[in-house]
Amino acid sequence: MTSSSYWDLVDHPSERSEEYRESSTEGSILYPMLALWAAARGKQELFDLLANFKANSLGHCTFQTWLPDEDSEDNLYLGRDNHGAALIGIPVTEGTSDTLDFVLEEVASNPHYDALSAVRLGHWPIVLMACRCHRLPVPPQVWRDLLPGVRPLATEVAPPQSDSAY
Repeated sequence: MTSSSYWDLVDHPSERSEEYRESSTEGSILYPMLALWAAARGKQELFDLLANFKANSLGHCTFQTWLPDEDSEDNLYLGRDNHGAALIGIPVTEGTSDTLDFVLEEVASNPHYDALSAVRLGHWPIVLMACRCHRLPVPPQVWRDLLPGVRPLATEVAPPQSDSAY
């Protein structure tokens, strides 16, 4: 079930049945994004929790994201026509980082994001604004470019061990 109505969200869930739950969770961009970030940050325990959740509760759900295609330059900024491509079947398998590997491999073979004029000219935040304005997911190429800079928080890093005793 896909809706662009705020009132559908307010009324959710309108039924409490397994059929309604499954129709409301046919596809997800959120969970694969969480898995991607967990893998990128080396959070295997979190990644494995997401993998188990998918296996046990969302086996019917298509994990997916959106990629620009050859029509996106002409349509993204103005919100015209359908454009872009769905990357579906994003794997989230316990004990692996397959989400990160799968998505990064796909974006490496997709030239359309890098061909967008805003990206070519160094104004990639315009792509984020257009995606937000026209209700499109952030392309994973943005995360490809930002993920190498992601480091564990200082509170997550163990303090250095001292060799000297006081």
